[in-house]
Amino acid sequence: MLERLIIRNLAVIEELDLELHPGLTVLSGETGAGKSIIVDALSLLLGGRATSDLIRTGADKAFVQGVFSIFSPQAIQIVAEQGEEDGELGSVDRVVIITREISHSRSVCRLNGRVVTQATLKSLGEHLVDMHGQHEHQSLLYPARHLGLVDRFTGGEGQTILDGLGVAAGAYRRCKEELRELTVDEKERARQSDILTFQIGEIKNARLRVGEEEELRAERLRLLNHEKLSSAVERSFVDLFSGQGKNKAVIDVLGRVQGDLREVGRHAPELLPIAGLVEQASYLVDDACRELGRFKDNLIFEHDRQSSIEERLDAIGKLKRKYGHSIEEVLSFAKTAQANFDRLSSSAERATQLQEVLKKHLERYGSLAADMRILREKKGRLLALACEGHLKDLGMTNAELKMAFRPQEVSAVSSTGTETVEFLFSANKGEDLKPLSKIASGGEISRVMLALKTVFSDLDDIPTLVFDEIDSGVGGKAAQAVAEKIAAVSLSKQVVCITHLAPIAAFADHHLCVQKLIKGEKTITEVRALDVTGRKIELARMLSGVESEVALTHAEELLSLRPRTQV
Repeated sequence: MLERLIIRNLAVIEELDLELHPGLTVLSGETGAGKSIIVDALSLLLGGRATSDLIRTGADKAFVQGVFSIFSPQAIQIVAEQGEEDGELGSVDRVVIITREISHSRSVCRLNGRVVTQATLKSLGEHLVDMHGQHEHQSLLYPARHLGLVDRFTGGEGQTILDGLGVAAGAYRRCKEELRELTVDEKERARQSDILTFQIGEIKNARLRVGEEEELRAERLRLLNHEKLSSAVERSFVDLFSGQGKNKAVIDVLGRVQGDLREVGRHAPELLPIAGLVEQASYLVDDACRELGRFKDNLIFEHDRQSSIEERLDAIGKLKRKYGHSIEEVLSFAKTAQANFDRLSSSAERATQLQEVLKKHLERYGSLAADMRILREKKGRLLALACEGHLKDLGMTNAELKMAFRPQEVSAVSSTGTETVEFLFSANKGEDLKPLSKIASGGEISRVMLALKTVFSDLDDIPTLVFDEIDSGVGGKAAQAVAEKIAAVSLSKQVVCITHLAPIAAFADHHLCVQKLIKGEKTITEVRALDVTGRKIELARMLSGVESEVALTHAEELLSLRPRTQV
């Protein structure tokens, strides 16, 4: 339920703070006073599109906030997925705060202070408020909308079948697309096979090895630095092992030092451990000399080897430019190409298999579509009867509604099934049933929509209904019937209704008057709650445009007709 609505700097509304209550709340006022802006603000909280032209002239940003109490499991789950723990919502009253801030550069959505996407608000809003805009009843004139209404009436049973239809239709389409790709003409298949054969052969003949490129680059670097490397090794070997001129070899110097220390060690035993360390050093130098000797013997510059390395790296580079950024990617490309080649080679066999799979998908789809058709026809009759009952309450005692089911005009497998539906309607006894778009007046369409809303309000757990001038085209006795029906709905739902009709306003539990005022150089919209006297005056204005004695008397009479069972 919507408990509070705060609006700042939205269109002509400078600042507004509304507390809303259970039952029927009516908003009335002169045309252009700003009633629909309140509905627009609520639409923003429910994930509606926000544009910067909604910002009040002279303001930097617009702000809308709504406080909702939620009870449906779906709404609670959506809130929980945004990071709220169930315990934080309370054990009885679960309250969420939704905020929209609109600046000239962006729109920000928040749920309980956390930034969320517009899609999240829209998903949550579907479980909070059912909104009926000024022209929504016109949607009944489009048969394409009728199937969704019937499907909604089928409830969970229908949704389960529809989910299965969606899965079956998707599997069928994917299978059919694969089959189409397999059955391309023979020339195209041969062309693709030739390309794949060349690509696979080129990579296979290269005999690539993971890590090979890095090894080749290291070897090339070594060959490029052969002279520097050779000089350093030769000089190191001489210094360590053979010596040159007056310079003694390191290994000879270590041998002499070791001998001297052991000689004097007889007189100074503490020198013997040091002699041992020198001895170990001489062993290490000896090992180093042997390793350097082997390295020096193998250090042969091969000009042909350098050329072959360059050729190999060039070949690898060409393959990388064609098939990937690394040897791993090139080999992966070859693996994929081989799989595609195998698929093309066995296309005839695979096509036969897919034909069987396609047949099974189609059988599954057909079975589900038949179940959905039977359920739609059954629930469609019940929906029509339920609507007729409410239409009688709305003063259309002879109204008749029927669902006409027809096969889909297209042959494509649709996730919605194999039929369409159109509402056929007759307002008067003896008249043939015809499409709504051809015979229904504006007032009749409004009442049909109200009847549908009433039916669905009993089925779903959406706590709040908003009617924005659902009374379009309704007057006289029909207006009184519409008022009674809306009041009846408000016994189990919170209903917010924008209206120009006094009979509807008279049935309100809470009456809010919307006024446009001039303050200084600004035009602003204000909303005030009416007491009994204020309601009489407002109803008189709605009836005749003036506060005459006759109008006030009529207003008082309308208020006396308000059911005592209301909130």
